[in-house]
Amino acid sequence: MAFLLDKRLVFVTGKGGVGKTTVAECLARVAARRGKRVIVCEVAAEETWHDEVEVAPGIHSIAIDPEHAMRE
Repeated sequence: MAFLLDKRLVFVTGKGGVGKTTVAECLARVAARRGKRVIVCEVAAEETWHDEVEVAPGIHSIAIDPEHAMRE
């Protein structure tokens, strides 16, 4: 796992229900414990997007709607 934490950006992808959120959360916690600045970004439908918030010490979350982002 150390090689993942050396990256500036890590994508967690896959079909629905395979554990993407769980894997992203675990990676975020490990990285934050090691002093990394962490933001978890979810590409979400318009009704579920949110601004950046701190969800745990050293871990921030944001959800973006790709269509809205393109318009901006």
